[in-house]
Amino acid sequence: MIELSGFKKPAREAAVIIGIACALGLLSGLLHPRGYRLEPAAAVSRDAIVHIGAVQAKAKLDRGALFIDARTGPEFKECAIPGAVNLPARPEPLSRRTLQERLVLFEREVEPVVYGDGERPDIDEILARALVEAGHTRRAYILSGGIAEWEAMGFPVRRDSGEPLEGQ
Repeated sequence: MIELSGFKKPAREAAVIIGIACALGLLSGLLHPRGYRLEPAAAVSRDAIVHIGAVQAKAKLDRGALFIDARTGPEFKECAIPGAVNLPARPEPLSRRTLQERLVLFEREVEPVVYGDGERPDIDEILARALVEAGHTRRAYILSGGIAEWEAMGFPVRRDSGEPLEGQ
């Protein structure tokens, strides 16, 4: 017969460690503002997000594309592409629910062009991926150089006065 008395202490210690880990996991899930996703993130196909330059973006604007500014609210207020809407990708990424509520913007067939400041390319990438993951069925475009490239090309911008100004 196998002697089990030598296994009692390690089994108890393992049970205590597992219990503490479960309690900490539950507590962190409750304290995190949006919780944690238990399912893996959907893979975004390579051709769902396309990087374009300012000249291509201007052509899309002229054809009625929806420009989405991924910068913060104050940055958007200070200077933006005319007609753009603000969906900040930082400090906290938009929740899937918020994005789905905002997909009303896409009821008509539009091409979304996401842009940032050109210095933090991750914010426009985060927002474009979130749009695709939330169910936007068309391609999402990213203005590669952000609003900095847009202004450098002399395309119109809106300043905090609310009036469109021609770029320098």
